[in-house]
Amino acid sequence: MTIEYRLANNNDLGQVSAVEATAVDNVNKKYGFFQGRTNPLFDVVYFEFLMKKIPHAFWVAEDRGKIVGLATSWVRGSVWFLADLFILPSHQGKGVGRNLIERTLGSWRDTKIRNRVLITFAYNPTSISLYMRFNMYPREPLYFAGATSAIVRNNLKPSSKMKYEEKTKLSEIATQLKRIDKYALGFPLEWHHEYFLDVQKAKCLMFTKNGVAEGYAYVRKDGRIGPMAVTSRLSLEDVMTTAISLGAEQDAGRVLTLYTGSSVQQVSAAIKCGLRIVSPMLFMSTTPVGKWANYVCYSPGLM
Repeated sequence: MTIEYRLANNNDLGQVSAVEATAVDNVNKKYGFFQGRTNPLFDVVYFEFLMKKIPHAFWVAEDRGKIVGLATSWVRGSVWFLADLFILPSHQGKGVGRNLIERTLGSWRDTKIRNRVLITFAYNPTSISLYMRFNMYPREPLYFAGATSAIVRNNLKPSSKMKYEEKTKLSEIATQLKRIDKYALGFPLEWHHEYFLDVQKAKCLMFTKNGVAEGYAYVRKDGRIGPMAVTSRLSLEDVMTTAISLGAEQDAGRVLTLYTGSSVQQVSAAIKCGLRIVSPMLFMSTTPVGKWANYVCYSPGLM
């Protein structure tokens, strides 16, 4: 076996998405979380977007011309985020993951990195051990949780105490989003919002209190909720329950979100809406990051 490492290109995206789907299905089967085969092309649009934004940090591993692994990362300020690391089952345990991490981390060698961050499956001890060797340690429990739209509607009705308005143009809310993100996370999400608004066509709900933007939440046609961020943790439960309720009004028939287990407000909102845990995740970092009572994640790749 001779593994070669190189930067990805647009011709790789179908294989890259298939590698991710195979790796995810494998770990879910291994630990009892498998719920059906993942579409091998489900993340092509996401990877295509990353190719435009971070081509220098998008690496693949090849074995005799076949892509067997991938890694991507992005940086905000001095925070480095490992967005993706997926290896085919046939090539796991052979140093491919370590080599890919080193390469995508090395893509930012001219940037002063003070913190390394990622989100991973909480039930995969092999990956967690690998990340700890790169000085990233368990910090926060995260939970993918969902429910049918009918269950959400039966449990909760929209009752926001704050005013909110749907926004469709990033240019009109970029300043508010940056301020809210920096307060909740410690850094702005920047082009993530371009992906949410312009690529996914998600609804961005901007919540205001006393005429000032206090938080935002994204709602998608498929019922997926997040990210959400607020400048006051006291507003989080209100924003979250409203977003979940609106998610239940979409045509997908199901709502899904990724909340923080250490946040009383987020757990309370999930329970009120009738959500049940689907998959436990784990946030890992070199040093603590953000105010987790003020932020609800979207995905392991984009926070």
